[in-house]
Parts: sequence; structure tokens; C-alpha cells
Amino acid sequence: MASPLGYVYSRADALKRRLYDMITNPADYASMLGGRIQEGAANRESMMNQAFGDPNNPLKVTNPQALAQLTDMIMSGEMGFAPAGITAYHGSPYLFQKLDPGMRGQGQGAQDYGIGAGYVAEARPVAESYRQMAGESGYLYKGDIPDESLPYFIDLDKKLSQQTPEVQSRIKAVWKDLDLMPVWKKDRAGNMKMVDINDLKGNEIYEQITNHFGISDGAEYASGALQEVGLRGIKYLDHESRKAKKGTSNFIPFSPEDYKIQEINDIPLEDYITKGLLAP
Repeated sequence: MASPLGYVYSRADALKRRLYDMITNPADYASMLGGRIQEGAANRESMMNQAFGDPNNPLKVTNPQALAQLTDMIMSGEMGFAPAGITAYHGSPYLFQKLDPGMRGQGQGAQDYGIGAGYVAEARPVAESYRQMAGESGYLYKGDIPDESLPYFIDLDKKLSQQTPEVQSRIKAVWKDLDLMPVWKKDRAGNMKMVDINDLKGNEIYEQITNHFGISDGAEYASGALQEVGLRGIKYLDHESRKAKKGTSNFIPFSPEDYKIQEINDIPLEDYITKGLLAP
């Protein structure tokens, strides 16, 4: 993360709907949230006052560090509601108006983190790097992962106990339905110990489900099993964010419907359709 303010700006599209309402209509927003904002409310209010401390300009950022912390609270759900929708980017040598699962393996990337309709990145530079691999014929897509889908993305970097309730219940349902074997690991003393499912990280869970099918395309079946119980995709910290263990993430929606393309090379999707470059 280059700077606290840069981090916030990288997530600005994802936050603007709720952050703007929270700042400009705090009373209405508090009323809407009701009793869900209790613990730590004073700390959050103090952080808001630090981040936007100019009474003559309530939208002016006076403390970027406080705003970055406030951003993390919002995105993690600590403010009492589900995280805001995510703006994400995709780089490709192909022109299309929605992700196509049938194109898996046709572009760049080894799909090491799972199988889905495609990989999209919260950080624009990540997608830009893939677009640039295609040269002048490459395309940069900007799209939205809807608010309602986000709680149903399994986080590969977090233990199951740290995932959303929606993910926890569905993972346990898959685990039971597939009758998966317990996972054993060595403890600090070198003894083998059975690990509770709640202590398994998302990547370990996905790996166990993949291995269950025991075939070369097991990851595709694993994603299918997760999708069948209502999960919408996979997320994980991108390369730069993994160093700090927080920041921007990459997403793998299982369905093209969970990534709604808005722009291609900074031009609205509708313009491509109007000009006949894409079918309506």
C-alpha cells in the first residue's frame, strides 16, 4: 500500500454509496442501522471526526490514516452492515460484455487459486498487467461485484471461524454432504492432531474439497459443489497485499452474473453496444 489515502482511493468506487450517506446523513444512517452499531461506537465516531474534521467541508479528508482505518472497518462489516459492493478490474486480449467460463485457460494466468467464471482484481494495476500482455489489442474491464454477493465469497486467507456466517454454514453443509475426512496436522511438539473445521483456512478447505474428487479437474467440481450450496465465489489477497496481510483482493466469481461489466478501456459498455462492436 503506497499510502493510507491511496489505499482508500483504490476502494473509492466500492465505498462511495455508503460512505457518502454515512457522512452526509449520520442521523438517518444511525437510525437505519438501529441497534446493530453498539460495541466500539465511540471509537468509530472519533475516527470519523478525525478523518473528516473540517466543519465547513464535511467531505474534506483531514486525516488520511484515520480514513484508511475507517475504510477497513466498513469493508470488514464492523460498521454494522455487509461490506459495500466491490469495483474490480479484468485484463484480457478478448472483447466481450460478460465473463465466459468457457474461455478458462485461453488467456494469461494459471488459475492457481481456484476455478470460476474468471479472475478480477480490486487493484487496477493487477488487471492492467494482464491487459498489457496482450499488447495494443488488450482490453481493461471495469465492473462491479454486487453488494448482495460479497458475503457469499469464501476467503482463502481466513479461517472458517473468521468467515461470514453465510460462508460458514454453507461450507459445513458441503463438508457434511461430501462426508469429508478429518484433517490432521502436526502441532508444535510434532504430534499429529486433528484440526477442527473452524480452524481451517479457506484455501485448505478448497483444497480438501478439490482432493475429494480425486481427478485432474477436481477444482472445477469443487467450485461446482460450493456454487450448488449458494456460495458465489472465491477471494484472496493479491500479491502486494499478502505482504501486509491486508489490502486489496482478487475475486473469482463462480457465475458471470456476479461481475457486471461497466466499462471497457474506460469507455462505457453501452457505447460498445451502440457502435455495434458488441451484441446487445
